[in-house]
This record gives sequence, structure tokens and C-alpha cells, in this order.
Amino acid sequence: MKHPHTLPMFVLALVLAAGCGATADTGATTDEVIHGVPDHGRHPAVVALVLNGEALCTGTLVRPDEVLTARHCVSFVDEHVDCTNPAPQILGDRPPSSIVVVTGDDVRTGHAVARGLRLRTLPGTRLCGHDVAVLVLDRPVTGIDPVPVAPHPVARAGGTVSLVGFGRRGDGATAGVGVRYFRERVSVVGATSAEFETGEGSCNGDSGGPALDPSTGAVVGVVSRGRSRCVGGTGGSVWSHAALAAPLITER
Repeated sequence: MKHPHTLPMFVLALVLAAGCGATADTGATTDEVIHGVPDHGRHPAVVALVLNGEALCTGTLVRPDEVLTARHCVSFVDEHVDCTNPAPQILGDRPPSSIVVVTGDDVRTGHAVARGLRLRTLPGTRLCGHDVAVLVLDRPVTGIDPVPVAPHPVARAGGTVSLVGFGRRGDGATAGVGVRYFRERVSVVGATSAEFETGEGSCNGDSGGPALDPSTGAVVGVVSRGRSRCVGGTGGSVWSHAALAAPLITER
């Protein structure tokens, strides 16, 4: 499965010291690992989640004070998820206040704008087919328009989605992490009522990040898990349909 990415200590120190006056960096490298490009502020509602000062996930502001992400980002889970095994996969939830929301293109220079206040999750102890969660924040995030969530599963085999995330950009030891990247026209290769699969496109740290409808911009998927590699013939990602989280999002 896709795991939260462990952050280098120098990145953590900068993230945790960042306040509302920090400046987001829009001059990211043009390196295009995993066929993406630097986001350069195109998707401000896609945020980084720093977990207990030690790991990184991605999420999407769907309300000013609510972030849609993966359940495995906000919970302690079995490291080896086997969807054919009925054993519990969720071992307990992280304290919401241990999760810091960072906006901007780069976690090293972005804005630490809020912490978690409480979690909303689906019932049960399974991740497969249920890997979505909503983190309710301790304050609303202003100046950023939230992104709508598709009310029904819409990703289908043969279609395409756009991906955004802060994760690693390859399998090598020097692959970057913590910069928001964007990739268009990623093919959907299969789908069920609860999940869909893309051939490649995400890596550790992208967990919880969105797949977007290319025509409407709505969130249609949340990164759940993937194969052992980020790129190449063995790459691939499984996404929970974002519509699963609709009951968890406050209606406005």
C-alpha cells in the first residue's frame, strides 16, 4: 500500500516552525519524475499533512475546515494490507491534533495553517474499499476555495484523471519529496463500486491525495495503496472513490 512518507529532519524543522507569515515557494524544480510537473499554485486546495512531525501525506480542502484524505493517513494500520484477509487492518486512530496542515507548493516554505481537531471515518476496521477520512480542522483555512467532491463514483476504465500530491517522484534514493506536483491524463485501467486503479502516477507521500475529474475539477478519488515501485512496469495505484466520503463531509 502507499504509506505516509518519512520526512528528513531538516524538512520537519522547517515545517513545524512555519507560521501564517511563511511564504510558499513557487519556483520548484522542473524535474519531471513520474511524468508530472511542478504545480506552481494551480491547486492551492491540495495540502500537505505532516503527521506527528515525522511523516507526510496529502489531502484536499473540501470545506474551509475539512480536509479529505486517506484513512491510513490518520490512523495506525497494519503495514501489510491484504484485501483477501478478513483480519482488522486499522489498529487505532492518530490524535487529530498531531496532524498539521501545510499550504503552498513546498512543505519547506509553506504555511502551517491549522491542526486537526477531530476525525470523521467510515465504520469498521478495513481499509480496502473504505480508505477515506475527513480531518476536521481547529480553524478554517481562508483565502483558498475548497474543491467539490463527486457525489457518485465516476471514474471508469478507459477514462482519465488528473493527479496532485506532495509525494516522492521516483524510486531512487535522491527522488524529491514535499513539493506539490501535478499530472494530467492518467489512464484508469479498472474500477469497482468502491475503488479504481491507475497504471501509475503516485508514490509514498501522495497517500490521501486527490484524483480530479479533468472536466469538472471535482475530487473523484483518494490514493489508497499501490505496488512496491512508483514508476515503470510494476507501478500502479488503487484509489478509493471520493464519493464514499460524502457522508463524512458537512453539507453547506
